[in-house]
Amino acid sequence: MKTCKTCKFWKRRIRGLPHGKCSCPKFIYTSKHDVTSDTLIYCDYECYDASLETGEDFGCIHHKAIKAKV
Repeated sequence: MKTCKTCKFWKRRIRGLPHGKCSCPKFIYTSKHDVTSDTLIYCDYECYDASLETGEDFGCIHHKAIKAKV
C-alpha cells in the first residue's frame, strides 16, 4: 500500500508513535508560491510557524516508495 510509512518523504518524529513529518515538495508552508491543483498549503494566521504531521497509515498521490537497501 502507498502509505506514509513506506514513503521516502516521511520521517517518524518520535520513536514508537504513529505519526511523523512529510518533506514532500508538494506540501508547502506559504501563500506566495505558484501552486498547482495537487499542492497542499498549510499555514497559520499569525505568520509565525506551522507544522503538518501525518499518521503512518495516511496515503497520498505523491507517494514515493523507499528504495530497498542492497
